[in-house]
Order: sequence, then structure tokens, then C-alpha cells
Amino acid sequence: MVEKTNRIEFKQFSVRRLEFKANENCAISAEGSLHVRPNLFWTIGTAEEDPNEYCVILGCTMFKDEEQAPFEFRIETEGIFLAQEGIEQKRLEIFALTSLFPYLDGLISQSLAMVQKNQSIMAIVDIEQMVEKAERMDPKDTEGS
Repeated sequence: MVEKTNRIEFKQFSVRRLEFKANENCAISAEGSLHVRPNLFWTIGTAEEDPNEYCVILGCTMFKDEEQAPFEFRIETEGIFLAQEGIEQKRLEIFALTSLFPYLDGLISQSLAMVQKNQSIMAIVDIEQMVEKAERMDPKDTEGS
């Protein structure tokens, strides 16, 4: 019999926050090309009732506090994960972010389709590299990584 070790289960997904503020004073046309660079951020916490249940928030901001931007955007997705005791934190983090990213990507694309005629598709993101980069950064600097 093969024993499964370090199993992670994706239990639930939800959108925690979706904010979109159009800038009526912006001179950039929605018909032109718009360079969008999302700033991704995430947090991981455990449930008080069950230390093997993890809440992972993956979010994104665009044009935060930029006066000449056509809009300001913030979205936060949340996933609930159940992991076996003793799971390596980095493995859980990579699995959770990889699971949530397609949802976040789709929500961003749909939201941007409302403000520009050109379809927006996010670039491929190397989740493992993103996590490793965040590990090297000061914890207070991880938002917008």
C-alpha cells in the first residue's frame, strides 16, 4: 500500500474584494494600447479551529495612487486549503498560489475588458520564483511584489 504524504486539498474559493475606480480626468484613451503591470501580493494564515486548515489570500493592485492612470484596481481572492500536519510551508504556499492564480487572472481579464477594447491577458508568472523572491525580501515589502 502506498501512503500519501503531505497531501494538500483545495476546499473553497471566493472573491474577497473587487474595487474598480475609473479616472474620469485621464487623457489616455481606452481604445489605445495600455501597459498594465499588476502588483501581486499574498498572505497565508491558519484557522483558529483547525491548525491544518489554511486561508490564502492572493490579490493584485493596478495603478494604485497614480493620478494619470485611467483607473485604479484592486482584487483579492481567497482560498481555503486543508493540509496534512507537518506540511512544508513553501510547498503549501506554491500549491495555493498556483491554484488561485488562474481565478485571479480570469477576474483581472474580465474587469479590464470593461475599460478597454483590446483584450488583456496577464503574462505568465513563475509562482515558485515569485515565492523565492518574496522570501529574500523584507516581510514589510511583500505587498506589490
